[in-house]
Amino acid sequence: MVTVTGPTGPSGVTGPTGPTGPTGPSGTDGTDGATGPTGPTGATGAEGATGPTGPTGPAVPLNALYAVNTGSQTLTSTGDPATFTTNEVEEGTAITHSPSTSDIELTEPGTYRITYSAVATNASSTGDVGLELQEDGTAIDGSESTAKVNNTNDAVPLGSSVLVTVAGSSTITLNATENNTTLNSAGITVQKLD
Repeated sequence: MVTVTGPTGPSGVTGPTGPTGPTGPSGTDGTDGATGPTGPTGATGAEGATGPTGPTGPAVPLNALYAVNTGSQTLTSTGDPATFTTNEVEEGTAITHSPSTSDIELTEPGTYRITYSAVATNASSTGDVGLELQEDGTAIDGSESTAKVNNTNDAVPLGSSVLVTVAGSSTITLNATENNTTLNSAGITVQKLD
């Protein structure tokens, strides 16, 4: 008996989709991307609290001289120095003066304020009277004070105040700028400022 195979029949209808299989393993991480642009600056924060006050620094030492002439003295010639009989105040080591002498020594570098005052008359009855400060024999600019005596025994005030900066040591004097200048109640104050 011979068996004969017939032609293949048409495909059947596709069956339903089967269930999803399990998730596969994660892949390796990719390389990092490029850094993005810097963002805008944020708003300024609130001001912090004030810190505590620091300790007070050391006080500047007082260097000062106040010298006076208790009587009258006549400076006969231009350039004659006045003397001061009494040191009413002498503090520190930067300024020295021996009573009844004319020289005031500035022994330390720095800036000094020098102020003088006097009541003056002219020993020859009338004429000009005047004073100026000198440093080592040279007139200090702006320190001159002059006046005219019109009548016998007329008294006129003289005075000036200056700042002087010295690099080492200097000698200060108060000198006549006119002949026959008689001084009464003369005084000078010197103070180191730094």
